[in-house]
Amino acid sequence: MAFIGWIIIGGLAGWVAERIMQADHGIFTNIFIGMLGAIVGGWVFGALGLALHGGFLGSLITAAAGACIIIWIYRAIRNKEQGRPVDPIMPPRRDNNDDFTGMN
Repeated sequence: MAFIGWIIIGGLAGWVAERIMQADHGIFTNIFIGMLGAIVGGWVFGALGLALHGGFLGSLITAAAGACIIIWIYRAIRNKEQGRPVDPIMPPRRDNNDDFTGMN
């Protein structure tokens, strides 16, 4: 039963992180990033001496924060490999006159 809770919190946390970071991916990626974000967020909060003991809400905030960190790191690595300036917070700019391929 706990695994179903991980999936629900992971999906919600991934969705929240997707909205905060202005990303665009599907539900399975949301679940995966949210579950991985819970691990990363728990580690980061623990290293900073912070603890959210709020049950569902605390777990959701921790997982969403970790998922945002994962998206940020992924964008930083991707931008560096493509020779772009590293601005991992914002997605690539979209010009109204051309197709969006993610390669600006």
